[in-house]
Amino acid sequence: MALNETDTAELDISKQFLPQTESWAEPLWSGLHRGELHIQKCEPCGSFVYPPVEETCPQCTAAYSWHRASGTGRLWSWVTFHRSYYPGYPLASPYTVLMVEIEEGVRMLGSLDADTSVEELQCDMTMKFKPVRLSDDVHIPGFVLLGKERSRLET
Repeated sequence: MALNETDTAELDISKQFLPQTESWAEPLWSGLHRGELHIQKCEPCGSFVYPPVEETCPQCTAAYSWHRASGTGRLWSWVTFHRSYYPGYPLASPYTVLMVEIEEGVRMLGSLDADTSVEELQCDMTMKFKPVRLSDDVHIPGFVLLGKERSRLET
C-alpha cells in the first residue's frame, strides 16, 4: 500500500484523516506504533469494545481496561477504492479496506497490507493484524492473510 506523492511534512495526517487521539485512547495508538493491537475489555462481564470509548460498559457500568488482542480474525467483508475521494489522503488508490471480526468478537476496519492482493480475498479467510505505517508517528490498523505477515518483517 503506497502513500500518495503528497509531501507528508505539509500534511498533518493525524488531524485530517484520523479520529482525535484522546489521551484515554493512547494505548490503541501507541500499540499500533509498536505493531500491537490493543482493545478495551470490561473485566466483570468479559465484553470487548472497538473502537475505543471513554464511557463505561453499558451492561455493568464498569470501567474498561486495555487488553492486547490476538490480532487474528476472519475476513467479513471488503471494498476497494479505485480513485481518490479526498485530496491529500495518505493511501494511494487503489486501496482496500477490510472488515475483520477478530477472535475477541469485535469487528474492525483495517487496510489490506500490500503483501496480499485483492484477488486472493474470500469471505471467512483467516487474517492477521499488521499495522500500516502512514508516517513516522501515524499507524493505522491493517491486516494481511495469515501466513504472509512475516514476509515484510524478515526483509
